[in-house]
Amino acid sequence: MEFKPPVSERETDELIAIANSTKDDWQQEIIVQSKVELNKRGISKEIQEDHLAIWRKEAEENERQYKLKLEQNTQLSYSLLKMIFIFLISPAILLGKVSMGYSYTQLKQENYLIMARQRLFLLIFGALSYLICFYIFVHYS
Repeated sequence: MEFKPPVSERETDELIAIANSTKDDWQQEIIVQSKVELNKRGISKEIQEDHLAIWRKEAEENERQYKLKLEQNTQLSYSLLKMIFIFLISPAILLGKVSMGYSYTQLKQENYLIMARQRLFLLIFGALSYLICFYIFVHYS
């Protein structure tokens, strides 16, 4: 079976990843061809294990950094100027006409708890303020 790019033209790191993966990730045929190509290149199982260990350490460090970032995000909040701006353009944000930073859902996903609460409050309070002003304007005109 031929693959594009051909197995023989792939980088050694990619071949190591393929050869040490499962059928859930790659077809069995390319896994076998990758192992054969690694043998042709003289890449032993020990070298492959070394690469895999380095990648695991990198993945663990990335996960640790991500968790640290999520933890730090819980303490961040909007500046006063940004809160005023969100309040003033809240109807446009709610109507989808303006996009400003992360959405409420994205803030929650990235663990910006204070900012998510502030944004929700500002959008609701801003929209209600516009509705009240509109009602007063129409009622007294």
